[in-house]
Amino acid sequence: MDYDLEQKLWNAGQTDQIYKKEIWLKIVYSLLSDFQKFIGQSFEKDEEINMDINNPFSPSFGIWIWKDGENLYEGKSNIIDSSIETNNKKFLLPSITWSGVMGGDMIGSKENDKTQEIFSVSLTLFLFDSINKERIRLDTGESIIEFVYKKHSNGHGNWISLGWHKDIYGEWEDIQYE
Repeated sequence: MDYDLEQKLWNAGQTDQIYKKEIWLKIVYSLLSDFQKFIGQSFEKDEEINMDINNPFSPSFGIWIWKDGENLYEGKSNIIDSSIETNNKKFLLPSITWSGVMGGDMIGSKENDKTQEIFSVSLTLFLFDSINKERIRLDTGESIIEFVYKKHSNGHGNWISLGWHKDIYGEWEDIQYE
């Protein structure tokens, strides 16, 4: 992300300055571009970005993204071709589809025993088996993969994976394959 644009992201909500919609669009698209590079996959994005940017002290945004099914072994998106034959038996190989939501909002952050409001960007990813249209969950109950865009001491940020998590509040239980 461009350094000046990134500084706008980190400074969002800290003053009474309201960023124009065009600035927020640049921030969102830059974050998505960086995420695309981070995961090494292209993906689709919703045409509509939900934005609440009129209150300078609590701006927020959200956008849905998704990737159609890919055969994990061949990188194909055609699940008809996603089978192998071994010992005269045919097996379907996993084909994964995912969707996710990226959001940015003000959150309370504790640093040096002081709580301050900072702008935070996170992305929640949901995996689906493209063949049976079921959500993929770990045997231990984790059903979402979390990512955050983290600021470093040099003022730049990057995406990091927080790994698999349980949906402890049930917020995402109704997400279905579409």
